[in-house]
Amino acid sequence: MRPNNFSKDSTGLKIEELALQEVCKKIPTPFYIYSEANLVETASAYLKNSNANDLICYSVKANGNINLLKVLANLGMGFDVVSVGELKRALKAGAEAKKIVFSGVCLLYTSPSPRDKRQSRIPSSA
Repeated sequence: MRPNNFSKDSTGLKIEELALQEVCKKIPTPFYIYSEANLVETASAYLKNSNANDLICYSVKANGNINLLKVLANLGMGFDVVSVGELKRALKAGAEAKKIVFSGVCLLYTSPSPRDKRQSRIPSSA
């Protein structure tokens, strides 16, 4: 999907009609800037083209920016987490608990602590 919320004119690059040169004058570089409209369009395309039983998840490890996660949670996206910290972040962003997949790849190699089990609701037999 090609971003259509980015443009360039004689004043320079714009994101959602916001001139990036102006942003750079106010915010020290380097910084990250996201197009919420582009994020919504892209995520909505995945959701629209999925079946009712599909759970489309965003990996919190890929980008844990709380504002980005809030946008995705508001769209009804699911989240893939691998730690209690990521789980807390997804929940703080407004994710529905039933739409969180705790992959716990690290659980294959180490046993989760009792604290991790309590906080993530991992059964004590894990």
